Amino acid sequence: TAFLLNAKKIISHLNLNNQSKGGNIKTTISILFGLNTSFEFKGFDLSMFFQGVAMSSIDMQTFLTVPFFNNGSNFSYEYFNNRWTIDNQNARYPRATTAPYSNNTLGSDFWMEDTSYLRLKTLILGYTIPNNILESLRIQSIRLNLSAQNLFTLSGLDFIDPELGYYERETAYPVQKIVSFGANIKL
Repeated sequence: TAFLLNAKKIISHLNLNNQSKGGNIKTTISILFGLNTSFEFKGFDLSMFFQGVAMSSIDMQTFLTVPFFNNGSNFSYEYFNNRWTIDNQNARYPRATTAPYSNNTLGSDFWMEDTSYLRLKTLILGYTIPNNILESLRIQSIRLNLSAQNLFTLSGLDFIDPELGYYERETAYPVQKIVSFGANIKL
């Protein structure tokens, strides 16, 4: 057993017996879920697909949270803004130092983060113009639609996408929000 010290108090108790054979805590996902819904009312239609993970965690001791890793090229805002300093003694992370700091970087459950989330993956809102309006224009049908992907994510993580993979966290291309408009016209 080891301790991380914060000048006057213990920040976190480390149970070294919880380490995996490689010295790192493993990623866990207990529940994966999705919900697909659709509604229609007076020419309007709405379709939504929600996706999420519950009871999930990941070891966040990586390039993002180990200061001066890789020749000092990585110091992330997450770590920098939440590191221990004399003025920030209730910090989330240990102090940043280039000196040997083995206690600050031991693999332990201190570095585990809850990655549970709920994301609206797809939303489609459509409207079909009534036939009585289209008859005089000699058009069979017109359907207007608005489509959006990844509109919002509910998650406790605010500095990284909870859906990113275990190895791709800091190098993965971020999930994009996409909004598009379309029209289906049958003559």
